Amino acid sequence: MCTFCGEVEEIVEHVMVSCGLAQYMWSVLAQWCKMPTPFLFSFRDVLELHKFSRFEKEKADVLHAVCPIAAWCLWKKRNALVYKGIPTYVAGLVEEIKVLSFLWIKHRGRKRGLTWDDRRGFNV
Repeated sequence: MCTFCGEVEEIVEHVMVSCGLAQYMWSVLAQWCKMPTPFLFSFRDVLELHKFSRFEKEKADVLHAVCPIAAWCLWKKRNALVYKGIPTYVAGLVEEIKVLSFLWIKHRGRKRGLTWDDRRGFNV
């Protein structure tokens, strides 16, 4: 059963997309990214969200980086709960996603001038 909700068989699609915790996480991230809450039906939708965001290319590229980072952070939280019993809170999860996204985009992407304040408001 799902580690987070305990209601459905734990498969990737559920953990990443349809679990209540994942849905809430995507909703909060959508607010941060200044976009409507996405309708996600599969993990592929998560990976292709940037294509349907209606953002200009540069901002869509940033969203393309944020989504896999979010999925990775969610999976790490799942593992922390399964193997160490550490509970997951969406606020902490979203903050971790924001921090890792900022670091990745600033230092691995082409956004060297990105500031910490830019990250706070998704000003890319």
